[in-house]
Amino acid sequence: MIAADIEALVNGRYGDAFSVLGPHLVKALGEESRWEVRAFLPEAETAEVVLPAGAEPMRRKHPGGVFVALLKGEP
Repeated sequence: MIAADIEALVNGRYGDAFSVLGPHLVKALGEESRWEVRAFLPEAETAEVVLPAGAEPMRRKHPGGVFVALLKGEP
């Protein structure tokens, strides 16, 4: 997610939030593809992705409640 998308989401101006939230296959330059799970939880202090093997903590990407977790395997 780019900064403009995050700001629009937090301010209620993003036209299709489901296109940027949830699991997305992402690839950084020179790295293998990985799953990134994104959530908008404006009232939450913390968040985690619950997986069969356990919970994966999400990091807060924006103080308005955008959280992200980069997973090692499939979501």
